[in-house]
Amino acid sequence: MVMPRIKKSHYTTSILKNGISKQKRHHVHLSTDKTSAIQVEKRHGEPVLFAIAPKKLQHSGYIFYLSDNGVWLTELVPAQYLMLTSSA
Repeated sequence: MVMPRIKKSHYTTSILKNGISKQKRHHVHLSTDKTSAIQVEKRHGEPVLFAIAPKKLQHSGYIFYLSDNGVWLTELVPAQYLMLTSSA
C-alpha cells in the first residue's frame, strides 16, 4: 500500500469526491509509509491519511515514477482508488 502525501483535513471531502491531482505541481507525491508521509506534511496543518493500492492503479494504466530522493510520483490518483485511513 502506498500513501499519498498527507493533505490538510479541510480538503478531505473534495479529495474523496475528485481524487488527488497534481494541480500546479509536476506530479502527485506518494510515500511508502505513514511515518514519512506525516513527517513531510505535518508542517502544513492537520493531516489526514489516505491509502491507495498501487497495483490496481497500475493495472488501470496509471504510471508511477521513483524520484532520485525515493519519492514515488504519479499524475493523478482518482477518487475510486483512495481509502481514507485516519487522521494522523
